[in-house]
Amino acid sequence: MTTVARSRPTTRVASHSRAALLSFGLLVLTAGLLVMSFALPIFRVSRVQIVGRNLPAREIASVAGVSGRNIFTIRGSEVAVNVARIPNILVTGVDVSLPNVVVIRATLRRGLFAWREAKSLYLVDAYGRLISRVETTSLPVVYNQTGSSIGLGGYVIPAVAEAVPYIRHALPRAGIRSFIFNPRRGLVLHSTQGWAAVLGHPVGRALVTRIATLRAFLTAIAHRGQHLKWVDLRSRSPYASFS
Repeated sequence: MTTVARSRPTTRVASHSRAALLSFGLLVLTAGLLVMSFALPIFRVSRVQIVGRNLPAREIASVAGVSGRNIFTIRGSEVAVNVARIPNILVTGVDVSLPNVVVIRATLRRGLFAWREAKSLYLVDAYGRLISRVETTSLPVVYNQTGSSIGLGGYVIPAVAEAVPYIRHALPRAGIRSFIFNPRRGLVLHSTQGWAAVLGHPVGRALVTRIATLRAFLTAIAHRGQHLKWVDLRSRSPYASFS
């Protein structure tokens, strides 16, 4: 009886060896390319492009901290944090373009109201950030009576940042030109019509409810021919004083 030797296991071992060598070769090649990408000067950022209207391009490019760095190490979040050191600039996007270009998209923050503390007057944007120091403004002013200073680049509390723009929109004919903010009463509205309203610290639905109450209250007393002196909106039943 003749016995035939089987060679299939040997073939499998050889195939596995070739596959292992191929994988190892690819790994070495990948590692080599990675090392080259970090070492070659061509991948170092040589141009920073700033996209946006009326932006201080040189200042943004300088504080971004990307020039001369390897482009594969650039992170958009890091760039945004760096550029945030410029109070009136908001980064909207960061793109990298191989081999060595970084594109920063940004916009100028717009002041919606002003914040007065001590002898300094600042414009405040929609996010509540103090974006620039000014001498005068036609925007409504919030007078800080908390006893603490925020300063340029800082943020007002969220309740103020939300309330002031909303009140301007909801009460366009109420003549509200200034606010006082202190820890005890919260936000107090002052109208050029001679009255004041204590709002407190409302946000969200509470803010909408209190302003709706104030609007209805002003309409009602106007029909009665009364002259409001001040009103406290912090309770469900507003307490008012008339002159």
